[in-house]
Amino acid sequence: MMLRRLFVLLGAALVAGILTLALLDKVPVETDLLAMLPATERNPAAEQAMAHIARAHERRIVLIASADDAAQARRAASTLASTLRASAAFEHVTLEVPPAALDALRDTYLPYRAGLLAAPMREALALNGREALAQALYRSLSAPLPAGVPLDPAADPFGTLAGFLAELPFAGGRFTPEQGMLMAHHAGRSHVLLSAETAGSPHATNTQQAVVAALAQARSDAAEHTPDAEVLATGLVLYAAAAQHTAKHEMSLIGGVSLLGITLLLLVAFRSLRPVLLGIACIALGVAAGMAVVLAVDGRLHLLTLVCGTSLLGIAVDYPLHYFARRQRAGAQWQAEAAMAEMRPALTQGLLTSLLGFAALLAMPFPGLRQIALFSMAGLLTAYVATLTLLPLFARRPARHTPAAARRRSPAGPLAMPRWRRALLAVLVIASLPGLARLTHNDDVRLLSTPDPALAQQEAAIRALTRLDQGSRLFLIEADTADAVLQREEHLTAALRSRAPSPESGFTAVSAFVPSARRQADNRQALARVLLDDAGWGNALLDEVGYRPEVAHSLSEALRSEATLTIDHWLAQPVSTPYRHLWLGATAGGVASVITLSGAWPADALEAAAQAVPGVTLLDKPAAVSTLMGQYRQGMAWALACAIGLSLLLLSRRHGWRGAAATLTPCILAVALPLAALGMLGVPVTLFHWLALMLVFGIGADYGIFTREGGAQGEAAFGVLLAAITTVLGFGLLAFSSTPAIASFGLTLFMGVVTAFCASPLARADRPHLVPAA
Repeated sequence: MMLRRLFVLLGAALVAGILTLALLDKVPVETDLLAMLPATERNPAAEQAMAHIARAHERRIVLIASADDAAQARRAASTLASTLRASAAFEHVTLEVPPAALDALRDTYLPYRAGLLAAPMREALALNGREALAQALYRSLSAPLPAGVPLDPAADPFGTLAGFLAELPFAGGRFTPEQGMLMAHHAGRSHVLLSAETAGSPHATNTQQAVVAALAQARSDAAEHTPDAEVLATGLVLYAAAAQHTAKHEMSLIGGVSLLGITLLLLVAFRSLRPVLLGIACIALGVAAGMAVVLAVDGRLHLLTLVCGTSLLGIAVDYPLHYFARRQRAGAQWQAEAAMAEMRPALTQGLLTSLLGFAALLAMPFPGLRQIALFSMAGLLTAYVATLTLLPLFARRPARHTPAAARRRSPAGPLAMPRWRRALLAVLVIASLPGLARLTHNDDVRLLSTPDPALAQQEAAIRALTRLDQGSRLFLIEADTADAVLQREEHLTAALRSRAPSPESGFTAVSAFVPSARRQADNRQALARVLLDDAGWGNALLDEVGYRPEVAHSLSEALRSEATLTIDHWLAQPVSTPYRHLWLGATAGGVASVITLSGAWPADALEAAAQAVPGVTLLDKPAAVSTLMGQYRQGMAWALACAIGLSLLLLSRRHGWRGAAATLTPCILAVALPLAALGMLGVPVTLFHWLALMLVFGIGADYGIFTREGGAQGEAAFGVLLAAITTVLGFGLLAFSSTPAIASFGLTLFMGVVTAFCASPLARADRPHLVPAA
């Protein structure tokens, strides 16, 4: 008795603590859906590259202020920047292009001008020689520098450096400096580009709330000053905030409706608040324990664990349900301690079979699945202990009301299995076989979530105007030396240019900013062959258009003795700041860099380009994770088969081999028939369908065990019926989730639970005796 009361006090303290954290919004929730997945690359440099790029992008927000008039667009952008800078949610907000930035760009490249040629100029020079340079000279005299860099024509008479600077893959895309801001004019509207960096992690709840609030205020202020302006924004933090809002809303709605439905069901079934309150207490203890264990082990709760964890209500409530169902049937003959002693074997067997299913998930290398398994195992174990401890303590007296349905002891009722029902079930099983044959799979990681439509639309509009890289697909380039890396980048970028499906398909490489030493030497030699020939053609041409002799002399000296631009020098310059994340530097295998992609690229073109250059690896995170999910989907299927085999061995010690097979028949059918239904409907099976089937296995085993233990007279019929309804309320509602993974999880569970209940009469014992436990 003392231990029971101590458990009550500890349980109450645990629930109170978790509730306090939830009310104070102090429960750390992980909103990064890919955080539930394992590392996919065995190459340490590949993992370093993906992590490096993720860190470079995760805190960035890109905004565009658009209006019909350029002045209004600038005014809206200025208002946005002013409001965002006043907020503590952002560390840096960039709008203005300082004049010194263009000077710094010029000063970085001017000392190395002879070795810097754009790809079109290099190709034209190789084909046409003098004619190409003559045309470049005339163009440079008549056309302004596209990038607006303050470059003296005498320092670059042929416009080769200007062409190189104009070809640099700046992230602004269509945007160029205009009146101190990056502006673009497209489709009759003017656009101003802004960027910001959040002060905290985009996955932190407080950061998300602060950023969303600051952005809403900034949009309101911009609309007040320029009503016709439009503000677009994209960034990881915005998607994370939308995902967390959706998850919390669904958790509250699904969990609330489930709890309300279960409460009403218990009130109708037992006509008393005591079973309701004690059932809720067992549920609350299970959920609180699951959250506490996960927070103690991982430090944060994944949103999928949070949403799927609410469905634990459907299993956790089964244990007290069977207790109160037996109490209703006993009437005045009820004895709490004796009844619990009779129920304990069935409760223990049900718990162990459920834990076997979750233990298979715990062995998976998916952090999210391990967390769901840890949450569920801790929650179910706590609910089991609560049932054994609390119920005999607080529900000792016989029930006051005993409904006729609860008193019925004949085999008729929900667990009756007349011949016509057996025949119908057999026909259903035979008809489902073609569905199993038509079963297909889809392991696309993008099925994990559906991006917010409004955010996705804004991102698409921003990408159409800028060169925002994809982040999820990139190339890893490795070599022994830095210059060898740059050379391989140059070969790869040439292969990509020849395979680009459209002008919008682009890439960003360090070698575009810093050509390799060999490339710079080749460029100088190509210019020198034309300009420094014996005939003095270059000097004569420059003199013809009016340049002083000093210009030709300076260019000649540069071609003969100019230094080479190195990666170390470029990295030390301010102009490299936005692109330093592309250079990984020294690694265990030498030196490495990455090339990021923008626009649409077909997978076969990227793979062909990667195979054309040694030392190049295509890192496609979604494709790699999807492949891995397929492997673990197969592993989960084997784990489920192992769990069924171990459960058969476990149950045979009490029920014999034939009785164990009959006991597990409902859960086997509950796993097979939903798969057949998905095959017949043409719905591809994902990892999360198998996750649901793992839970269905535990639920079906519970129904089979309690039906078997109930004896030939259907003693457990009332409890199994209530358990099935509450489980459907707990799990079935997940089918309405807006997250595809959770919706498929809930739909599969609904089909499995209904099948398990309908098939549970097959587990009934026709003989009263059992094989004694060893």
